[in-house]
Amino acid sequence: MLTALYGPKSTQLKGFMAGSEMIAAQADGAANAAHHLLSHARGAIKNAKAELEAGLIVSLRVLVAGEILSELVRFGQGSAGKADGGHKECGSGFDCGCV
Repeated sequence: MLTALYGPKSTQLKGFMAGSEMIAAQADGAANAAHHLLSHARGAIKNAKAELEAGLIVSLRVLVAGEILSELVRFGQGSAGKADGGHKECGSGFDCGCV
C-alpha cells in the first residue's frame, strides 16, 4: 500500500521498513513481534489515510503532473514552426516526429 501511494523509494516506505526490521530484531518472541508489527502497520495505515483525506498525496501527484505538462508545453513551444527533417507539426504545436 505504501509503495502504491508514495513510491518504492519513498521516505515513508523506507521508514516503515526500517521500523519493522527494528521491531522484529528487538522483539522477545514471535507473539510479541507480531503484536508490535501489527501496531506499527496500523499506525502507517492511519497516517496514509490522514494524508489522503487531507489531500496531501493527491496534491503532490497533481503538482508533478503539472510540472511534466509544463515541460511538454515548453518543449512544444520551442519546436513550433520547425517542420524540418520531414516532421509535420501537430495542431497542438508539438512536433509530431518527437511526440
